[in-house]
Amino acid sequence: MRISIVVAVLAAVVLGSFIAEAGIAGGRLSLPQPRWDAPRPLFASSDGDEDEGPPLVEVSGSFAFQAIYDDNILRYPGNWIEDFRRNDPPEKFEVETHDDLILSPRLFLRFDSNRLAARETRLYFGYITWQYTQNSIKNNDLWLFRLRQYTARRDYLEASYSFSPPSYIKALSDREPFQSRATTPLEWKGFKGVRHGIALGYSKRMWGNYDFWFEGERVLRFYNRPFMENDNKEWNGSFQVTWNNWDDWRIRAKYQYSDATSRAIDTVGETRETSDDGDGSYERDLYELRIRHRPDGLWPFKEFEIKGQYMGYYFTNKRPVWEDPLHSGRQDDVYYLELTSGSETLFDSYSFELGYRYAQRTSSLPGTFEGEDAEDKDYENNRAWVELRYSF
Repeated sequence: MRISIVVAVLAAVVLGSFIAEAGIAGGRLSLPQPRWDAPRPLFASSDGDEDEGPPLVEVSGSFAFQAIYDDNILRYPGNWIEDFRRNDPPEKFEVETHDDLILSPRLFLRFDSNRLAARETRLYFGYITWQYTQNSIKNNDLWLFRLRQYTARRDYLEASYSFSPPSYIKALSDREPFQSRATTPLEWKGFKGVRHGIALGYSKRMWGNYDFWFEGERVLRFYNRPFMENDNKEWNGSFQVTWNNWDDWRIRAKYQYSDATSRAIDTVGETRETSDDGDGSYERDLYELRIRHRPDGLWPFKEFEIKGQYMGYYFTNKRPVWEDPLHSGRQDDVYYLELTSGSETLFDSYSFELGYRYAQRTSSLPGTFEGEDAEDKDYENNRAWVELRYSF
């Protein structure tokens, strides 16, 4: 109910603002944050003489390459890392190492046109791949598409779609349906998932240097057959405000509310009430603060940014703990702290970035399930990277 209200309010704000701007101006969508704005067009495509006006489409973009070190690629808790080092049990671990060096090429393209509508139209395309040098089973990709229509000089409406193809998450224990817990042991199987995200957002500039962003999103997650009870459908709504002090400072605060409903069944004839599967439905609150500063005199560095994020997951399953010990009454707290520094443009088209991120999850899981408890949900993770970017 809460998320339906959020989405309804968002839709009303976006539609109302868009109609108002149309009347004045004459009728007129982890996870990474790609830098969409490239410095200049690569080429222009025109359907007529230059004297007839601006080109139909201008294209610009960038190509980047990240080298990332991650010390806990599967987000193992401490006791799992000890089990991994002993290889006990071997079927629990399908990777060669619990850390890895990840190579990540990424391509971003931007298409601009001032001739498709009364104001500027932009189409963004992004592709990111993560290639694990020691554990290729973890390789994964992300595709991004965004369509932005400006309604005023600084205001715009944006629709987006993101897609993550099937990728390996980690090994989880499972037992075939209708098998007795007393006589049938658990089996370790690869847990894999795919993600679709569709979003609609609206940005509004107010009071000179404040940007307000409203967004509603639908996220669909689907998992491989042994774990299909974990499929979930999520609604989320977010609000973000950015204060720009032009060249020196930028402060951005964000809140997002999510409501995800899990499938919770895996056999024909089951219902959510009669199922013997876990129900991982949850609500989530996300709070984020980002501060960017561009000091003078620190060449070749241009800017420094610190980002802090907290996510609180509240599992909404109403079953007694003994029926669903992995979810009933559970709360997860996830913390991120990220530091990045970006360089000036070098040799006309190149720049680099250095980054570090610390992540931690703690769980208040009240029950145990065949030896698994809250400690099996906790983890710590450190990730550091260097990025080289070419803009065209």
